[in-house]
Amino acid sequence: MSINFDDTLRAVYYLAGYDQDWLAGINEMPDGNVIARWRFRYYDPQDPHNDAHSGQDKKNWYKADGKPGSPTLAAALAAMQNVMDEMQAHGYVHPGGVACKLVRGNMTTAKFFEEFGKLPFVHKRDATPEEEVELRQEFGDER
Repeated sequence: MSINFDDTLRAVYYLAGYDQDWLAGINEMPDGNVIARWRFRYYDPQDPHNDAHSGQDKKNWYKADGKPGSPTLAAALAAMQNVMDEMQAHGYVHPGGVACKLVRGNMTTAKFFEEFGKLPFVHKRDATPEEEVELRQEFGDER
């Protein structure tokens, strides 16, 4: 399972905890269905698959599916913000840790992903020329 990083993504939330982190995303589907997905990633220096980019690191995934119109996007955003606030209030984020969110609002897809790339937990690389062509075909050149 993963968060769908596509045109339906409406918000991303992230907290860096003690030896773990939490990432959540909310997608709004064309039929109005809102889907929330989140995961906890665990860091264990003794684990040979501790690398977050290995695809074999330890994660627990969760998903909440609504139905078209219930919950509304606004209600889902508020609920996820409440989860984030409660986790922070109970000490999930260590001193010097990272807590951030990005809500799309009226941003274009391209602008949203540009802003996403600026978040402090995101590791990114430039697209190859071939990937750039594919991305522009898939999402259009909204810049």
